[in-house]
Amino acid sequence: MLILFGGAVGYLWSMMSAGGPVGQQSRIEQITNLLQHQYVDSLDPDEVEETAIRKYLATFDPHSVFIPYRYVDLANQDLKGGFEGIGIEFFMLGDTPYVVRVIEDGPAFKAGVKPGDRLLVADTTSLIGMDNTDIVQHLKGNGGEGVSLQVYRIGFDERKQFEVIRGSIAQPSVYSFMVDQNTAYFTILHFAEPTHTEFTTQLAALKRKGDFNNIILDLRNNPGGYLKTAIDLLDEFVDGTDVLAYTRGANAESKTFKATPGGLCSKLKLICLVNEHSASASEIFSGAIQDLDRGLVMGHQTFGKGLVQETFQLQDKSQVRLTVSRYYIPSGRCIQKPYDEEGYLTSDSGSMAKGNEYKTKGGRTVVSDGGIQPDIVLESTSGLREHSAELAVDVLDELNIKNLVQPDAPWNEWWHYRKVVDVIHRRAMNDTLQRNLQARLCYQLYGPKAELEVQVSYDPWIKQAQAQFGSHSILLNP
Repeated sequence: MLILFGGAVGYLWSMMSAGGPVGQQSRIEQITNLLQHQYVDSLDPDEVEETAIRKYLATFDPHSVFIPYRYVDLANQDLKGGFEGIGIEFFMLGDTPYVVRVIEDGPAFKAGVKPGDRLLVADTTSLIGMDNTDIVQHLKGNGGEGVSLQVYRIGFDERKQFEVIRGSIAQPSVYSFMVDQNTAYFTILHFAEPTHTEFTTQLAALKRKGDFNNIILDLRNNPGGYLKTAIDLLDEFVDGTDVLAYTRGANAESKTFKATPGGLCSKLKLICLVNEHSASASEIFSGAIQDLDRGLVMGHQTFGKGLVQETFQLQDKSQVRLTVSRYYIPSGRCIQKPYDEEGYLTSDSGSMAKGNEYKTKGGRTVVSDGGIQPDIVLESTSGLREHSAELAVDVLDELNIKNLVQPDAPWNEWWHYRKVVDVIHRRAMNDTLQRNLQARLCYQLYGPKAELEVQVSYDPWIKQAQAQFGSHSILLNP
């Protein structure tokens, strides 16, 4: 339908631009003709077509989307596990790109670019006042291609010049470390192509350092990703041939995914942490763990996305992510929350009925109420992981001016330096803000894993999860 629609619109525009007759016109063609010849302003045919397709898809469900070719790489880079570029993260500070983080051992890192630098020029193009998308286009490129950067660095009067050779930049989706002698902590940012391999590699590395019996799997703010990746990882926690998930759709082939005997983590106690931003594949994972009585799910009710998308490429290399089926977890629940053409319905709209009841493998009652309701609901931790980016800019500038930034020192030593502590305490007036600022600075200077270790060290949800491992709940005895 979509291809025919796009073809009809394209044909119509070509006929009208050539001044030819359009014959018996559909309503869509008549309206398009009116816009072309009668609208108050001149219109771009491509823009009209893209807008029409986006609106058309939005009438069916909230997740079928059109991706113009110019945005395809950007839309897919997280799930591919990496991209080619110079290896920095930036945001706009006023009208100037500000370097938040330089990826360790990436091209920009090797060239000497540092967090806190202001990007002024790429080759001969000024980046001042440019929007984010255009800046990315100037910085990204094929591996082996060079780009010359002019940078302003706090404390220096003259601009600095860096010659950067673009390369492949990995974007990890898994981070892990031990939170106590018997408990490993893993966070899955999203389910990308390399996620399963990243997880098993890091699991083996932790086991080489010492045996452990418990895993906290943090799926908070995980928006989903590839269904197959989530199933492969889930299979590592389930011993047997249980159904893990299945999909159904009017025009799509039904698929059933089953566990296989064994599993690297099938004998470990498991707690999943979820929140209202855990969606799609992360809900399949946590929901299956709950339905199979394999572990505890703790946190807040999840988002409620039970629709499966497949990606289709159009002739101009743009893409459509089209909803083709619904997924169901082992109890038979579909966790999709209600929606209409305006978007998702809310609980205060009066149109959300109470969901049906289902039974877990062990006979517990669970409800299909839009998302996964945790076994243990925890109090909100709003604010714990928030930070002020602009405050961090001022602090990092001061630390750079005073030569207090020493990235060669381990993060857990650096942030205890007396002079560093003094700057942070003077800028941040309460404990929560100080911790958030410390986490932000660790992210900028040492990367996401250091930031996570800071956050986890004072996260009450982690401490409550650790305490649950000491209980006698049958859910924690695989």
